[in-house]
Amino acid sequence: MEVELKQLIALNARQTKEQTRAFVKECPLQDYDQVSSSPRLKQLEQRINGTADEEVQRKLKSWLPFRCPHYTQYRDNHRDREHIVPESFTWQTCIDIDDPDMVEKANMMSSALDTVPGGEWEGLMLHKDYSIRRKLHIDLRLPVGMTVPEAQRAYCKALGVACDTSCFTPERFIYVSPADFEIYRSEGWYAQLSEEEVAMRRKAYTDRGLSIDGRTEDGSYYDGEVSISSPESGEARRGLNEGKNPVVESAAVQTTPTPPNLGGER
Repeated sequence: MEVELKQLIALNARQTKEQTRAFVKECPLQDYDQVSSSPRLKQLEQRINGTADEEVQRKLKSWLPFRCPHYTQYRDNHRDREHIVPESFTWQTCIDIDDPDMVEKANMMSSALDTVPGGEWEGLMLHKDYSIRRKLHIDLRLPVGMTVPEAQRAYCKALGVACDTSCFTPERFIYVSPADFEIYRSEGWYAQLSEEEVAMRRKAYTDRGLSIDGRTEDGSYYDGEVSISSPESGEARRGLNEGKNPVVESAAVQTTPTPPNLGGER
């Protein structure tokens, strides 16, 4: 019997004055699709890219809807570190490629890494789109045992791009891009993992003295320079990433958007 995927996302549609940058709400992924397909978002994108005035751009961007890559729930719908619900950790992260000269290289390399048989990153790419200002977002399933900073550093090294440490923030958000900016989507994007897999992933953290979501006592993610090829951690990750994901054997959807002729932004 086919198991229905449950996909949840922390989202702020930015449609009312009460939906400030501190507000975020757990929603079904369908709500994201409605926001990304809305005429309002497309109009905002066109206005942002239709002006060279950076102050005007900044004000317009402040009204962009956004999503959170690392958690689906914050207590009282308040997006800050103190209100994070650790049990809602998504086991994924989002890589930002901010250098306009590296965007297309990273785009091609990420697709290549995702399809290398037996490779460290095979099948771990969950989503990819262009940002409003023509940069690149790559959503990635965390390898088992890796914290967000460890995965970000290792993946950026594999891509051959500089790692943006601002992406390590637990409460971080990502501006939503129009639907036609989407490049790739896996069925596993924002999917709720099975209880068995979550238990295994949490244990991989707690065995290292970390919290169930890979954080330290100060609330930040553990950031260690860990070799992605160490025998023990590599073998453990391969065991899950090959098979063996109880959530979904991902039937990915690949689309080819017309790349917007834009400048760069996060």
